[in-house]
Amino acid sequence: MRRVFAAVVLVVPLVMAGTRSSPVSAQSGTQVKGPRGTVTGQAPAGTAVLRGTVVSADTGTPLRRVLVRAQAAEAQDIKAATTDDQGRFEIRELTGGRYTITAQKTGYVTLSYGQRRVGERGTVVAVPAGQTVEKIALALPRGGVITGRV
Repeated sequence: MRRVFAAVVLVVPLVMAGTRSSPVSAQSGTQVKGPRGTVTGQAPAGTAVLRGTVVSADTGTPLRRVLVRAQAAEAQDIKAATTDDQGRFEIRELTGGRYTITAQKTGYVTLSYGQRRVGERGTVVAVPAGQTVEKIALALPRGGVITGRV
């Protein structure tokens, strides 16, 4: 009988801890009730748009299914999009600021906008709030591997 009682005493606090509400990060205009009251959050809504194309550096043909990322220089905000069959991409809901644009595809070298060589830094793109920045062109060179025996 002692063992059953000890098991019940250990299980009840664990169940009670799981039912306690905890504060969660509030999303745009939502209210979350936590142990310290109601938290109201208003995330900044991004209104800027970034558009461009990605092509193969050697042939100039559009590349599809390229992962294009826009990372804010001042914050940890990262947005991404994938190119369509014509190599076009569009990244929406960006907040105004300065962004580094990076394109990545298997079989190609990952490069940033404005980068000429591997290891160099790319050009930071200024994206005004509420504006559309177009004609961002990225050309990815093919990657390669050299193997052999010595």
